[in-house]
Amino acid sequence: MMANLLKIKEIAKEKKVSIKELSASAGITEQGLQKLIRENSTKVDTLEAIAKKLNVPISVFFSEVPVVECKQSTEDRLLSIIESQQRTIENLTNK
Repeated sequence: MMANLLKIKEIAKEKKVSIKELSASAGITEQGLQKLIRENSTKVDTLEAIAKKLNVPISVFFSEVPVVECKQSTEDRLLSIIESQQRTIENLTNK
């Protein structure tokens, strides 16, 4: 599964965390952070530090779930997944 590190900028902007703060918390330069976002590649340790600073699970960078949905509780997300799976099953069995 590919990471989508462009989400770093999106989430940072939403949470009002500057690139400078984010890079410092990850132990890299601002240019290094910009480069890893641009190249969509980094070490897991760096990504974990970024996720921690942004207060999001690291999985948000690997999913297609919009960042807004990260604000949902775990229970809400699980219910949403279950409902989606149920609709898929119903669609498949009705064919």
